[in-house]
Amino acid sequence: PLYCLTEEAAKHLPDLICVSSTIINDIERLSRDFLNFREAAAKQKVSIVLGGGIFEPDCMKKRFPADLYARSFTEVADFARELSGK
Repeated sequence: PLYCLTEEAAKHLPDLICVSSTIINDIERLSRDFLNFREAAAKQKVSIVLGGGIFEPDCMKKRFPADLYARSFTEVADFARELSGK
């Protein structure tokens, strides 16, 4: 669950968090949890990458804002390299 991910991110302070999904069972709950997750990530300057078919439609991108919507691991790796300055 995103609330657990939010707690762990606060403990470990990563530069990047990647979440991938193809199915969402309760979009209203996930939307609320994602808002809290996104706010906490922004305070800690953590980049968020979303992947998976569920995040491809524009309506989902609007509902779940991210720094990158990855279509492949290569895109995630390239983005991570840019973050690290390498």
